[in-house]
Amino acid sequence: MAPTTLVDLPLELFRAILAECICARSIKRAFRLRLVNRQFAAEVLQVFHEYRILDDSPIPLEKTGNFGIEYMTRRLLNPKLPVSSQWTAIRRIAARLAAEDGNDAAGYEHYIKILTTRTVQHWAPSTMAAVCHDDYTDDAYSEAQEEYDLMAAAAYTNKLSLIEELIDNPANMGLTIGTFGNPFIAAVAGGHAAALDMLLENLRGRAVIFTRRTILANVTLHGSPSLVEKCVPEWPAKQLAYSNVQQDLHAALATPNVENFNIVMRVIEKSPHPRLTADQLAKALDRACYRGWEDMARHLVTLGAFVRKHYSSWTRDYWPLKSACHARNPAILQLLFDHGAQVEGDEIEEAARRGCWDAVWILIAHGADVSQAIGCAVAFERKDILLELVERGAVLTGEVGAQALEMAKKEGLESMVGFLEEVGAGSKTGEIGETDALLDMAL
Repeated sequence: MAPTTLVDLPLELFRAILAECICARSIKRAFRLRLVNRQFAAEVLQVFHEYRILDDSPIPLEKTGNFGIEYMTRRLLNPKLPVSSQWTAIRRIAARLAAEDGNDAAGYEHYIKILTTRTVQHWAPSTMAAVCHDDYTDDAYSEAQEEYDLMAAAAYTNKLSLIEELIDNPANMGLTIGTFGNPFIAAVAGGHAAALDMLLENLRGRAVIFTRRTILANVTLHGSPSLVEKCVPEWPAKQLAYSNVQQDLHAALATPNVENFNIVMRVIEKSPHPRLTADQLAKALDRACYRGWEDMARHLVTLGAFVRKHYSSWTRDYWPLKSACHARNPAILQLLFDHGAQVEGDEIEEAARRGCWDAVWILIAHGADVSQAIGCAVAFERKDILLELVERGAVLTGEVGAQALEMAKKEGLESMVGFLEEVGAGSKTGEIGETDALLDMAL
């Protein structure tokens, strides 16, 4: 009779065991299990929700990504589960938006999901523990702030009648940091030109130029060229020389959209400083690489931006190659190499730490030290990657192997400890042919 495995157990018992394992071995390793073993992926996610494992977690919500969105969406949809007062307001705001559509239950669920997504992506400095408890000190959230958030939510979802109802209150037209952003930015994020037009048309006097200038960077970052055109103020020529205007214009160059970039550049070209300096180009390229904006990186390279590490005399140094590794974008990495970039340090360690193995192989092909990726392969529990690294020249004997083995033991990575010990990691050079041993295990 075959031995009973975990997957043979009753589902409730399996989940209880899995929950104990997650609590005992850390959340980080639970997520790694979800990625490594697809058979467990759905169950790991379900256990997190069912056992409310993140309720007391110090993890910042903004770091949880799509998982945090799903976790908080499920929580908001269950009225029995507590949340902080700000998140309780999201339930009321979603209900108000659904009422605009006829109070459909599916509509309420839809608005909960999109408002949660917006909150996690735009504004989520609190920890999971803070937002998952109603006794958390959150008294600063007032009725006025809730109405402001309702206005932003209306702009984000293009509820024009609701905007019209709220627009006469000057407090709702401010540029404060709300749960979903200010109404102008929310309209841009939702891609709603009609909502943005309604908001802009309500501005008067100095607020017209000030508001457009203030939101311009967000519009170029998230909006279409047509929305950018709406928000570019008609600055008097003398104002283009002001340092604060120059700062706002250069901040608006942070965009993945080449057309948006060119719209702003046409304004800059009318100023006393019509061309980007070498430092400004280097900063723009480094930012594009860091955020994974391939089209923008390509455009900046054609403008003459330095592709190698650039030592700025004014701010920090710029390192496009390492920034591309952070973004996990092999295409940008190859673009930089095609235009003369060279390995200048620990770029391969950054790519490996980010789990971008395609970038690792590109870097090795251009002379990166293969041994720098060993520790990350062990941390990710990727025996296949370790095999590939050895095939490409990594050596597990000596200090490098010893450090990898020590780390595996310290982190409790039993499978990697056994694997590394079998191939003689940490032994003195010549004691064991670790390449042959690894390849034998792979066959």
